[in-house]
Amino acid sequence: MSEVLDSFPINDDIFSMPATTTTAGEIAQPPQATSGPFLSTDFVEESAQPSGSSMSSEVDEEENERQRQRDVEQQAFNRKLYLKDEKERTRKDEKRRKAQEELKKWHDDRRQRIQQKMEFNREEEKHSREMKQQLSHGSSWKKVASMINFNDGGERKEVARMKSVLLTKKNED
Repeated sequence: MSEVLDSFPINDDIFSMPATTTTAGEIAQPPQATSGPFLSTDFVEESAQPSGSSMSSEVDEEENERQRQRDVEQQAFNRKLYLKDEKERTRKDEKRRKAQEELKKWHDDRRQRIQQKMEFNREEEKHSREMKQQLSHGSSWKKVASMINFNDGGERKEVARMKSVLLTKKNED
C-alpha cells in the first residue's frame, strides 16, 4: 500500500478549495479573522520577549516543523481519500455495468418468451380452427370420438368402457 502511496502523484490542487475571482479578475482571498480569543498574540509575544529573538526563532522553527508535519499528514490523508474514492467509483461503475448486462439479458429473455408464446398460440389457434372445420362435417358421434384420445396407456376400467361405447357409436354411423 505504501508503494502505491509513494508512486501516487501529489497534486494539492485536487484537494484544495478553488479560489474565487473578483470582477476585476483578481483572485479573492478568504476572509481573515481579525479578532477572537484564539487570535491574540499577547501570550506569544510575552513568552518570546524575555529570552530575546533566539527564543522566538526557535518557536517559529518548531511551529514551522509542526506545520510541515501537518502538511505531510494532510497529503497522506488526501492520497488515502483519493484512492478510496477511486476504488469506490470503480466498484460503482462495475456494479452499473453488471446491472445493465443483467437488464439487457432479462429483456432479451422476455422478448424470446413472448415470441415463443405467440408462436405457440398461433399453432393452437390453427389447430383449433382445423378441429372446428373437421367437426362441422360428419355425425355427432364422430365429433365426440375425435375429441378423445384412444391411445392412452394404463387406463382405468371405467374409462375403457366409456371409450369402447363411444367407438361403437362412432362406427354405427
